[in-house]
Amino acid sequence: MHLDLGNAKAALALYDRDIRTEKTDDYRDIANAASLLSRLELEGAPVGNRWDELAHLAETRATDGCLAFADLHYMLALCGGGCEQASAGLIARRSATPALR
Repeated sequence: MHLDLGNAKAALALYDRDIRTEKTDDYRDIANAASLLSRLELEGAPVGNRWDELAHLAETRATDGCLAFADLHYMLALCGGGCEQASAGLIARRSATPALR
């Protein structure tokens, strides 16, 4: 809603206050956070160093390989955090696994 109204500042406050209050590594929490940060950046809003925490978590979870949904959001976090080697590894793993292509 905040983004629809053009209020990136309120969306970032929501992110800090509610979405990432608990720094969990649950794929759903990473997905929610990565999705919001992506949308904020697409709107041109600066997100500061918020990607760093998500990228670190995604690096530790990127080898799970359980859900394509989770892997896609891990990739968002890795790219947002500038983790080129980890994102290349995730792409390679998915490409090398026939069931994951």
